[in-house]
Amino acid sequence: MRVALACCAAIGLLVGVSAAAGSAALQVTGPSPLTIRGVFFVPSERVTVVAHVKGRYVMEVTADKAGTFTARFTGVSLSHCLGYTVRATGSRGSHAYLRSLPECASPGPAP
Repeated sequence: MRVALACCAAIGLLVGVSAAAGSAALQVTGPSPLTIRGVFFVPSERVTVVAHVKGRYVMEVTADKAGTFTARFTGVSLSHCLGYTVRATGSRGSHAYLRSLPECASPGPAP
C-alpha cells in the first residue's frame, strides 16, 4: 500500500512539472533594447533564449525561484513594421515561443 501511494505521489509530481513546463510563456517588455520576460519556467532552470530580428541572437539566462527571467538583447531593437520570433528552451523541459508578423501597409504608388 505504501509503495502504491509513493508511486502515485511520484506520478503526480511528474505531471505537475510537465504541466508547469507546458504553460511557460514569453512577452516583450521593451523594444529597445529588445527585452523578453519569461514566466512559468521551472525554478532555477537554465534557459536558452533565441531571438530572430534581422539576424539570430542567442542568450543564456537562469530562471529565478519563481520560474521567471528577463533577457535583454543589447543592440537589438524592434521597429514598427519589423517581424520577429523568440524561442526559449529550458534545461528541464520548459519551452515557449513568441512570434510577431505585423501587417504593415506597403507603400503605394507616388502621386
